Amino acid sequence: WQARGDAEQAATEAREAASGRIREVDFEDRYGAEAVAVDRAYVEGRKREVAEKMARLPENERQSLEGARKLARVMEVMLFEEGESSNWFGGDAHTALASEYDDWKNGVDAVVEFEYGDGAKHLALAVDFTLLKHDSWNKIEGIKGEIDSGKTAQVKYFDSEYEGEKRSLDVAKVVVACDEATLFSAAALWQKKEKSREA
Repeated sequence: WQARGDAEQAATEAREAASGRIREVDFEDRYGAEAVAVDRAYVEGRKREVAEKMARLPENERQSLEGARKLARVMEVMLFEEGESSNWFGGDAHTALASEYDDWKNGVDAVVEFEYGDGAKHLALAVDFTLLKHDSWNKIEGIKGEIDSGKTAQVKYFDSEYEGEKRSLDVAKVVVACDEATLFSAAALWQKKEKSREA
């Protein structure tokens, strides 16, 4: 795994593999086309804000942040793909990448759904690959504060694999994290595994 250069390639592959992301447009029958359009506009607005802020940063700082975002995206998709194919969360678990709206608005990257009797149980995952940095500990402390106050994570767009319905969720939230060196190593193995599947 060759440092930052291959992170770009892995991020591209991650985007291509992310076709399983929940799409807001598929919920127009539940929320209405206008409401969905408002949520999509919110996402695009947030993306523009981030792009404008990034553009104002010094070159070295911008490159560092862009690299971190790409690596986090790789981890997000690895979690989704391996959570499914390798049964990381158990054979009765289904992993779905959250919609862009729930990612940007509610800080939820993925939802793990567990079959439970006649229904299902859900767990929201907030993905962060920089556990050793202070902002990750802030995120963990924030989640602890939410739990202590009885607050749950909100997911507006979810299509249940087991219950067969589109709905919103109030779910428990966790942080899945690893350090950068571990992610590089895991991404290299993942990339090799994906190529072997194509061969």
